[in-house]
Amino acid sequence: MTTRHTAERQGTTLWVHLAGMLRKQGLLPAVIFTFSRKRCEEYANSLRNLDFLNDSRRSEVHMFVERCLKRLRPDDRTLPQVQVMRALLKRGIGVHHSGQLPIIKEIVELLFSRGLISCLFATETFAMGVNMPAKCVVFSSIKKHDGRSFRDLLPGEYTQMAGRAGRRGLDDTGVVIINAANEVPDTVTLHTMLLGAATKLQSQFRLTYTMILNLLRAKQLRVEEVIKRSFGENDSQGQAPEQTQRLLRAKEQLDSYPVLGCAICEDDIASYYRVSSSVQRLTARLHLKAAHRSLADAGTARAAQALCSGRLVLVSFHPHTVLGVIVSKLAADGSQFSCIVFNPPASSGEDILGNVPPYPVTDLPATVARLNQSDFGYVCRAIPTASIMVLLDAVVKLGPLSGVKHSLGQRALTSVPSSLAIAIRSSLDSLSERSLDIEYPWHRIRVLEYQELVHERARLTESAGEF
Repeated sequence: MTTRHTAERQGTTLWVHLAGMLRKQGLLPAVIFTFSRKRCEEYANSLRNLDFLNDSRRSEVHMFVERCLKRLRPDDRTLPQVQVMRALLKRGIGVHHSGQLPIIKEIVELLFSRGLISCLFATETFAMGVNMPAKCVVFSSIKKHDGRSFRDLLPGEYTQMAGRAGRRGLDDTGVVIINAANEVPDTVTLHTMLLGAATKLQSQFRLTYTMILNLLRAKQLRVEEVIKRSFGENDSQGQAPEQTQRLLRAKEQLDSYPVLGCAICEDDIASYYRVSSSVQRLTARLHLKAAHRSLADAGTARAAQALCSGRLVLVSFHPHTVLGVIVSKLAADGSQFSCIVFNPPASSGEDILGNVPPYPVTDLPATVARLNQSDFGYVCRAIPTASIMVLLDAVVKLGPLSGVKHSLGQRALTSVPSSLAIAIRSSLDSLSERSLDIEYPWHRIRVLEYQELVHERARLTESAGEF
């Protein structure tokens, strides 16, 4: 009990000292993002002894607030929420969250835009769709509850809120402060949050038979027009010029190749290519399903180990296959991972990554043995899950590399620590000695949706051996 009360007292005095420091350093106005409506009000009330306004600005706030509150009924003007906010605003302190009356939120937004609020305690809703920049942004924590559990902020969420720091035309730089009073975040967490890829927006528009019938009945809109106005089609239209150029380059490259004709094996080659592509697409689906697993489902506990930190993988830099080690998941949907990649081809562009490779690795033991003979210079890259060709049945401890600041855009190769190099070579030697079971044991996941993919892939792989 004593510890809890001590923590609460430290929490209230923290914001008093922080507000004093921000005022002394000239970092006001500031937005303090707090992921709890209750704590927003508690932290604001902890500054009740501070006053950020002079007499003229206080009078301006008073007149504006009273003029706005006249829109409310007399009974509503005496609500506790209204009374508390009226007192806070007169001292240059504001609170903004979804639990407030709409008129209160509008008053806070207008006063903040006029520079009459110096300290604003807000939830992340203030960063969405409201252009209200400040000189400084403070995070009370980098963990939030998403409705199921507490998690770290996603890169897109952090960028959206931290982007409020710095007023155009007024500030040369914006300042972002993260409160680490309870626990100092590790470098990997900070690196992922600051430099990780933002979550991609995906259109949920689905054209159904019912929708088509309703549109045909209305006659004001054509089905084609509705599709063109959807977010998904808008994204496709924006990428159309780039895709057209890539198609032209691919056609030019294809035309430059000599025509090979063979009446005997031409059909077999085409069939083998179709089967191989199907095998690799099933592998990509298997990896994505494991990456996007439900942690609450006990049946997928083993699947959680498939793409764990330290897992050795084979990554496609088409037409090359390189060795890599998973560091951490970058995208919440499991579509991208931070990986240590060993000796990637120097000429490989970022556009190579992200496409499902058109063929599987046919001779895993030989491929592993070949990769084990090369030196282990590495870079750290953001690797799409679709570009991971094989999850090897081996996990190594990253050791010093698990906590260092990897640069996802680095190009120069860095030498691998000797302890990690020894562990990787030992694992690869062990895998090379096997004739089978080099890949992660998917058959041990006793979940129907996984087993269906595994059996279908095994059937196609067996049929590919017939060509």
